[in-house]
Amino acid sequence: MWKEAVVISRLEKNDAYIESSVCFLTGAINQNYSGTYNCTTAYHSGTGIYTADGKANYDINNDGEGMQPAWEITGSPVY
Repeated sequence: MWKEAVVISRLEKNDAYIESSVCFLTGAINQNYSGTYNCTTAYHSGTGIYTADGKANYDINNDGEGMQPAWEITGSPVY
């Protein structure tokens, strides 16, 4: 069982922070350990170059290690 599983996504425009969203996945993962999980991400309308990156944090219940360091999610490329 997972004690906590969180994904944070960041939306950027021209490499500047615009908005972020947080997705708490603990309940979904504990109900169905395998599979794909979807999170709603930040959205912004307008012209320009948008990119995104994020991080994931997790803590597996009773493993004695506590919350693990953030797993950085590589940012999207700029086109």
